[in-house]
Amino acid sequence: MTLLDIDALADWSDWAPFFEAARAAPTQPGVYMMRLADAGIVYVGMAGPRKGLGIRGRLNVYRHGRGAASGFGQAAMDRALAAPAFIAQQTAALEAGSPRTSVQWARDAIDWWNPDVRWATTEDELAAETLEARAENYLRHLGLWNRRQLRNPDTSVAVVGPLEGIWTPETLAVELGVPAKSLRRWARGKGWRTAGEKSQGWSFSSEQAQVLRNLANGRDSVELDR
Repeated sequence: MTLLDIDALADWSDWAPFFEAARAAPTQPGVYMMRLADAGIVYVGMAGPRKGLGIRGRLNVYRHGRGAASGFGQAAMDRALAAPAFIAQQTAALEAGSPRTSVQWARDAIDWWNPDVRWATTEDELAAETLEARAENYLRHLGLWNRRQLRNPDTSVAVVGPLEGIWTPETLAVELGVPAKSLRRWARGKGWRTAGEKSQGWSFSSEQAQVLRNLANGRDSVELDR
């Protein structure tokens, strides 16, 4: 699938500088993309209703420096921390007697990459999850910053697509035509998630993915909510 095909998936807004556009983003659920001038599209994310704030609410988390441990904020921070020039910038502020706070570091990391953003609204959270999964699946070959990527041993920077044999609830949801949240709920019931994994992103092995396929196709005694 080409980038033109991605454009046809939804009614996307025009690309715009992140910090300028985020405050004016729509308050409906939907999907957003981040793009760098020298790297193209690097991230695909989604936003549910978020108490009536939708996409704007999610982007404002990043804009206000509250997203250093999740989503695009975490991806931008991890890569900024691996950039010597970024660290030198922050160290210079410290040595000048103006150390940056954690919130400022989170904003600085995004500002360092200077991304553009665009979005598409959806009817509800389920539609947003589906659109996100389709877009992410088509774009993974570009080396998205989304989780579950291989690591280049020479640079310690994530550079390519999904790990072989790893499936996300969103990817399977598109394939099976069921909500991703139903897959996660059923997997919890099967005991596939340990206490130590609660703060991590969801993933299924190839064997677990096949169990879920059998379930969705009616070959298991437990049914998914459709």
